[in-house]
Amino acid sequence: LSVSYFEPFLADIISKSSGTFSGNVNLNGPIDRLKLNGEDCRFDNFRFIVNYTKVPYTLNGPVILNENGIFANGLEVSDNYGNKGSVSGGLHYHYFRDARIDANITFRNLECLKTRESDNEYFYGNAFATGSFDINVRPEEKTALHIPLSSSENATQTNLLTFKEPANKKITNFYDSLMLNRTKAKSATQMEVLLRANANPNAEIFIEINKSLGDIIRANGNGLINLDINPTKNVFDIFGDYVINEGNYKFVLSGFGFATKDFIIQPGGTIHFNGGIDNTTLNLTAIYRTKTAINTLIADTSSVSTRRTVNCEIIMS
Repeated sequence: LSVSYFEPFLADIISKSSGTFSGNVNLNGPIDRLKLNGEDCRFDNFRFIVNYTKVPYTLNGPVILNENGIFANGLEVSDNYGNKGSVSGGLHYHYFRDARIDANITFRNLECLKTRESDNEYFYGNAFATGSFDINVRPEEKTALHIPLSSSENATQTNLLTFKEPANKKITNFYDSLMLNRTKAKSATQMEVLLRANANPNAEIFIEINKSLGDIIRANGNGLINLDINPTKNVFDIFGDYVINEGNYKFVLSGFGFATKDFIIQPGGTIHFNGGIDNTTLNLTAIYRTKTAINTLIADTSSVSTRRTVNCEIIMS
């Protein structure tokens, strides 16, 4: 059986599914209290995309199917790079109603985030991690998390003419009509993610003060970061202390002809996350190197050349 038939029931969580589900399956009972049981059941190349993270995964291996749900014990999960993990737990339901997912995933260097700025207004980027979804994770190489602090402005124009596409009459079969009406219904699906990440220098953080001007802080470091994410309630809270290992900052002064200066962030600076991203506290020191005349600062200028390299410090808070 193609697993795409199940996608409408999980449309708020996954999309673009493919692959097969096989086994000896028995369905019985009245329509409102159907029981589904199976033997020798398994997923083969069950591919799907997690809507919130935009990461594609593939599942392979045996599963347990009974009237309470679909469960796994060591089901293999892999990403597009061949990195693998193991899934335990599964999808619980009561006569195909009140569905909830309760699963544990252990993984190594697995892709966990693949979003663009248009996908998420709070944070976006690419992330690879090692750990467990219900314990903690640590970032791996190629991880880059972008946190935009500014909003963008779009130029708009009004059209005098509006073109309307004529309606096309489509013929659909009974199943397609049923699934179409199912997806149009108001969804009660909620997903909440509580994540504790041990940040390390493998992961880069980009704090975008004004991305359109290039006014961006880039840094890596260490810290324990806790995330509370609930897309349904529009919640994105981040807590923890992050200590800078190294980084840089492009300072943009737009009121003076877009003057820019490249600063090197000094080790030991801190970023304190206090819930809402707008409450983030910075305590950084950065250096800008330039050549300038310093003879006005020294009484004896006989041994001082006209221009010297000078480190200018900026305190960011």
